[in-house]
Amino acid sequence: MTMRVTFLGTGGAVPTTERGPSAVCVERTGERLLFDCGEGTQRQMMRFGTGFDISHLFVTHLHGDHVLGIPGLIQTVDFNNRTDALALYGPPGSKPHLRSLIEVGGFSPSFPVTITEVRPGTTALSQPEYEVRGFETAHRGVRSVGYALVESERKGRFDRERALELGVPEGPLFGKLHEGMPVELDDGSVVEPEQVVGPPRPGRRFVYTGDTRPTETTIEHATDADLLIHDATFDGQRAERAQKTGHSTAREAAEIANRAGAKRLALTHISSRYAADASTLEREAQSKTAQTEAFIPDDGAVLKIPYPDNSVAEWVCLSWHIYQLPCNGICERPDERSRLSRFRCGYPKWRYSRWFTLVCRRRLRWWAHWPRCGIAPKATPVNWPWGACDYCDW
Repeated sequence: MTMRVTFLGTGGAVPTTERGPSAVCVERTGERLLFDCGEGTQRQMMRFGTGFDISHLFVTHLHGDHVLGIPGLIQTVDFNNRTDALALYGPPGSKPHLRSLIEVGGFSPSFPVTITEVRPGTTALSQPEYEVRGFETAHRGVRSVGYALVESERKGRFDRERALELGVPEGPLFGKLHEGMPVELDDGSVVEPEQVVGPPRPGRRFVYTGDTRPTETTIEHATDADLLIHDATFDGQRAERAQKTGHSTAREAAEIANRAGAKRLALTHISSRYAADASTLEREAQSKTAQTEAFIPDDGAVLKIPYPDNSVAEWVCLSWHIYQLPCNGICERPDERSRLSRFRCGYPKWRYSRWFTLVCRRRLRWWAHWPRCGIAPKATPVNWPWGACDYCDW
């Protein structure tokens, strides 16, 4: 069951040519959740291929770089003849303001839009397989709330060999045991589920803070998180500025991730003063993380979050760059993130080349782009059936 996170906007209040305002799309088995919606989000969704089929939109606070994309997105999906309802969630007191954004200029959407105010410490959305919980954050001059998407526990692993040893024949009885029901065999003996099914396995945990100072509630809700997306607007030299404006430094975000035991930390809301080079923020965070993999995602970066019992995270890059990246913090050089080359796809049918990653297990491998554009690397991986690339350094 895939959980796919697309970073639509990773910049601060002032957008740059490289980073748009805040927006993150989470896709889980076909259902799409949007966290914050800065201006231009609908264009980012088109650019990075998430589609507009958003079922729930979670707003952390009402500053413009987190909500001004709502009118455009609502009107765009309305023009596309949407009929399904859209649910919006925001901090206490946000309902009239969100309604005004939806109806800006006298517009009235032709599909239902509901708005729910989320009090910190409550469940915003409850589904059979997961919950989205609100928690208190600390930002400047506004009520704000962060969100934790927490999956339900999964069934334990079924021990097929043990079941066969106990005389259970392959077939429907396996399914009954895995569902937690005892089965009676032909000889009258009874096999209990506990004999062949392991303990329940935890689901995944995704945490999004929005703009915030470091808080204890973030640590509480990000405990053992598979991905924590935290405000890291400034570097350590501007700690006073961060405190004054209600933001965090990269160092502070890393300390929160360490204390929470988060597996991965995505540093976002990057100030425009780092438009030329944000690597200082990344290095600062990585110097303070022990077991946590800290990184700054680019706009358009996509991360597939694995289950806790499968530690290999899979990146999918939709940009024009080739990267060398760590997989899950267990590589020999986990701080390596070198840009190798830049090129544009030469195949006339495709405006952009598509990319995919070779999953890294305990060592670094290289990004390679999808050969459907007609291009493949010169340094071909094992079982790569296509020819060499004439447009890049491979």
